[in-house]
Amino acid sequence: MKLQEIAQLILKTHNVDLNSLKSKYKNKKFVQARIEFIRIALAHNKTSSEIARFLDKDHTTIIHHKYRNKDAWSKWQQLEMDL
Repeated sequence: MKLQEIAQLILKTHNVDLNSLKSKYKNKKFVQARIEFIRIALAHNKTSSEIARFLDKDHTTIIHHKYRNKDAWSKWQQLEMDL
């Protein structure tokens, strides 16, 4: 799955636009959309650098989101596998 396809899924799900997904806005709605985008992209074996380039962010931002809450990440991965 391409990053653009993942983004389109997130944009529809969270009702945000691409500029908001890539923005620095800290509104909960945009942050949740970004985190979900990052997690799905990582689950599809995209690198932190690829994701960062797509979002116009630094790769360390992606790494931060990946390890921010390891318990939630593990539960999310299990949920993804069950689907």
